[in-house]
Order: sequence, then structure tokens, then C-alpha cells
Amino acid sequence: MESQAIDEKPIPEKPEQKASVIDQVLQTAWERGQVVAIQLNALYDGQYRRDLEGPILGYADGQIYLQRKDGLVLPVQVEDIRHIDVLDATKWWHQ
Repeated sequence: MESQAIDEKPIPEKPEQKASVIDQVLQTAWERGQVVAIQLNALYDGQYRRDLEGPILGYADGQIYLQRKDGLVLPVQVEDIRHIDVLDATKWWHQ
């Protein structure tokens, strides 16, 4: 119930980054094993969803593979990324 309430909170729109910036952050994060937060460029019921967070496991055919905390690996189309930030991995794993 609590996780559903969290999902329903409005998520602020982050500034849209250029493809070159997104590509650079993805490349660096993958090379260094960093955890990232990704906002997709898609609205659901007029709102953005919570960021996808996790380390990048790989890249192929225009997709990255992001590992969530629960171990699930998500394919994410690079062209669908609106904004990406590098997170502090220590804080992310211990949240």
C-alpha cells in the first residue's frame, strides 16, 4: 500500500538533456560501474514516473540493461531517456 502511494506522488520534470550528454554519462557510468537515475521521456496519465535506478550492466542495439535493487534487469531504449544522473552507489544500495 505504501509503495503504491509513493508511485502516485507527482514526479517533477527534469530538464531534457542532449543525446550527446546522455551518451557520455551512460558510457562513463558503465565503464566505472556507477549507479544512475534515469527519467524516461514518457508521460503516464500526464505525469512522469519515478526514475529508474541502478547500475548499467550492458549495451546492445540501442538499449542499455539496468539492474534494479531487486535484481531484475530492465532493458531501456537509449532514445527514450530524457535525463540521467549518476548516484552515490553507497547511499543507493543502503536505502
